[in-house]
Parts: sequence; structure tokens; C-alpha cells
Amino acid sequence: MQSLEVIQIEIDPIKREELMLDAMNDIAPSEIPLALAFLQSTDSSEVTTDLSVRLLRRWAANEAQTAAAWAEQLPTGSLRQEALSGVAIEWGNLEPSAAVAWARQLPDETEKHQSLRAIGYELIRTEPVEALQVAADLPPDAPRDELVRHAAMEWGSLDGPSAAQWARQIEDSKLREEVLAAVAKAWSDRDPGSAATLAVTELPSGRLQSDAIVEIAQRWTQQQPREAAAWVERFPESELKLTAVENVVALWSSQEPLPAGQWLARMRSP
Repeated sequence: MQSLEVIQIEIDPIKREELMLDAMNDIAPSEIPLALAFLQSTDSSEVTTDLSVRLLRRWAANEAQTAAAWAEQLPTGSLRQEALSGVAIEWGNLEPSAAVAWARQLPDETEKHQSLRAIGYELIRTEPVEALQVAADLPPDAPRDELVRHAAMEWGSLDGPSAAQWARQIEDSKLREEVLAAVAKAWSDRDPGSAATLAVTELPSGRLQSDAIVEIAQRWTQQQPREAAAWVERFPESELKLTAVENVVALWSSQEPLPAGQWLARMRSP
């Protein structure tokens, strides 16, 4: 692979990327196994690792099971980790059930969890409930919780009531509150009134609730400024109310300056 040497010495990142793409395009799908074997025989570098993972992902997009078997035979190291994650992403996009079954059988717990997280994140966009099912196979740690929050938020944007009901069952109180806040924010695009009720009645007072309320006020104002203003107006006098009023006015005035100004003037009058 003559172009490999050229890529290695290129210092301009844009030109290097162009050379990398040219090298990829010169390799036919049937030639990927040979190209990967060649890259393995060369000295390991950032370029050889990057090119190997890209080729493997292209292979996995067409022959996921074969590509997965190749990745599993790699020695322990950064290439193996990136290769397994790459396969998990591509396979997860094509056949999530098969990808999850493959990831679950990986003998190394770290690699298993890493691959499951990669599949889970791919599922969030299309199947957030399945992503949460994948998260159930992961140990309770920060990366798992982050996956849960993202998946629940996506679910909340599609079906707020169901996502909120699921979130209420989370035993860990901190995670439960964080997930409910995420669901409330996402739900507010479809049903800001219900999302607002959730944030006010089910989140404990504090930064988490304040952030959720302000974001809901912002999203509600973009859709229904008068209804959002009426909601904010009922807040008890506090720093939170001042912040929410500022956000409502800023967004409302860009749509309807006169009524926004009149509302603000009325709010300020004794």
C-alpha cells in the first residue's frame, strides 16, 4: 500500500484526510481482509489504526458477522477496542438484535459493556426503548446512566407519558430525577403544559428543576408565547421567576415585540 507512506508523512490534516479517503476508495470490498492483514503487518501508528477501523466498519456494514470474528482475533490493545466498537456500531444499525446477542457473548466484561453501549447509542435515534433494554445489561455506572438519560430523552420527545411513567420506576433517586428532567425537556416540544406540570410537581427544588423549568419556558415560548408567559407569571417571586421571565421576553419579543413589551411592563408594575 504505497499511499500509506504518503499519508504517514503528510502533516496537513485536510490533505491527510483526502489521502485517507483515496486509499479507502482504492480498496474493493473483496480486498478488505487482505488490506487489513497488510496493515496488521506494518508498524502500528495512528494512521494504520484509523485506516484499519474505517475498513473494518465498511466490512461490517456488509458482512457484520465475519468482520466481528476478525475483530475478536486481534490482540488486546487500542486497535481491538476501536475495532469492536466499530463493528458494534455498524452491526447495531443493520441488525440490532443480532448485534446485541454478539456483544453479550464477548468474554471480556469491559469489551462486552463497551460494545453494548455502542449499540445502545445507535438505537437511541430509532428505537429508544430498545436502547434502554440494552442499558439494563450494563453495570450501574456513569456511562450507563448517560445512555439511559439520552435514550429516555429521545423517548420523551416521541411519547412523553410513557417515558415519564417508565422513569418513575427507577430505583436510584438521583438517576430518576435526572431522567425525569430529561423527559420533561424533550416532552415540552409536543406538550409543554404537561411537561411543565411534570417539572414542577415531580422534580425536587434546586438546580435540576430550575434548569428544566427554564428550558421548558424557552421551548413553550417558541410555540405558544402567551401560554408560556401565563405559566411563568404564576411562579412565586424568586430568582427562578426572574430568569424565566427574561427568557420568555427575549424569545417572545423576537416574534411579537409589542405584546411582549406590554406583558413585561405589566409584570414590573406594582
